[in-house]
Amino acid sequence: MKNILHTIESILGIYRWHPKIALRYLPVVDDIKKNFSEYSSVLEVGSGGLGITPYLKKKIVGVDVFFDLPVDKNITAVTALANELPFADKAFDTVICLDVIEHNSNHNRIKIISELLRVASSKIYIGLPVGKLSQKQDEEISVDFFKKHDHNYEYLSQHLEYGLPEKDWIIKTVTEEAQKLNKSVQIKIYGNINLKFRKFLMSGWISDNIIVNILFRKIFILFIPIFRIFNHSPTYRELFFITIN
Repeated sequence: MKNILHTIESILGIYRWHPKIALRYLPVVDDIKKNFSEYSSVLEVGSGGLGITPYLKKKIVGVDVFFDLPVDKNITAVTALANELPFADKAFDTVICLDVIEHNSNHNRIKIISELLRVASSKIYIGLPVGKLSQKQDEEISVDFFKKHDHNYEYLSQHLEYGLPEKDWIIKTVTEEAQKLNKSVQIKIYGNINLKFRKFLMSGWISDNIIVNILFRKIFILFIPIFRIFNHSPTYRELFFITIN
C-alpha cells in the first residue's frame, strides 16, 4: 500500500510532500524559479535529509548536523554547523535557511546570519517564527503535545528555551552583519501561515490518531493551493527575501 501511495505521489509530482512543510517552502521555490536559472547553485542550511528538494526538484548542497535517511538524491550532504559553514565567500548563488535560526541562542543566531550573508553571492531566504503571538502559540501547543504524548516536543522546546526573536531584530541583524561584510542588501518580508490556521495544522501534526495523521499529512496535500491563501496577519512565520546588491 505504501509503495502504491509513493507511486501516485511521484506521478502527481508531490512525492515526499507534507502540507505544513510545503507551505513554508513553496514561496521560496516560486521566487527561485522566477529569478534564477536551473544551473544556479543552491545551499540549504538546516536541510536534513530532505529540505526543499521535494518542492524545488533540483540538486542542492545541504548542510546539517544530522541527516535523516534516506537522504534525497538531489542533496549533496555536508555535515557542519550553521554558524561555521565550510564554504568560500560567495560560494552559492542562493542560500536558504528556514526554521533554523530560532533553535539557537542569540549569539549563535547572529553568527548564523553572518555566515549566510558571507557564502551567498546573490540572494538569501531566511524564514522563522517571530514575535510574542507566535511564542504564545508555541507554548500552548507544547502543553497540548505533552498532554497527548507524556513527553515534550523537542522542536518546540528549543523555541521556548531560546525565545522567538522579533521581526525588527532580524532586519537589524541582517543589515548590520551585511555592513560588516561590505555588502548592501535589500530585504522584502512576507507573512507565512496565519496563526489560527497554523494551530489547526499543528493539531493534526501532534495527533496520535492514525486517521487524523493520514488526513493532515497526506490528504491535505491536495488542498495546498487553497491553503496558500491563508497568509494574512497575524502570521506565525515571516519570510525574509534578502537580495545582495
